[in-house]
Amino acid sequence: MTDVPATLVFFEGASRVSACLKDMAAVFGPRDAAVARELTKLYETVSRGTLGDLAINPDFEAPKGEFVIVVGLGRPRAATAEQVDQALRDALVRLRPADAAAEVSRAFGLSRRDLYNRVMVLRAEPR
Repeated sequence: MTDVPATLVFFEGASRVSACLKDMAAVFGPRDAAVARELTKLYETVSRGTLGDLAINPDFEAPKGEFVIVVGLGRPRAATAEQVDQALRDALVRLRPADAAAEVSRAFGLSRRDLYNRVMVLRAEPR
């Protein structure tokens, strides 16, 4: 599973860019990002790094200009066994075992064969 599955774009004023980057680092975690200043103008600059690195960059403490902050995709997080089991149980209500394993495999990026074996174990457990 991933965090927010999209690239995010923010337009921010110079007086708030530092605080905004610090808040983003706290909320989004260690995502890759870029801060662009004065796009399409003579003094255009782009800084890249993680949100945490950009948040402590002294260039953004009292900057001038217009800013665009682009935040990259979240990094995948491993699902817990409980989350996978619950997803399999939910899928089994609607689907055949093989289809349930395939659906959960796509959602979590796990082996379909392993999930099918887990489905068989879950079906054998008393309710």
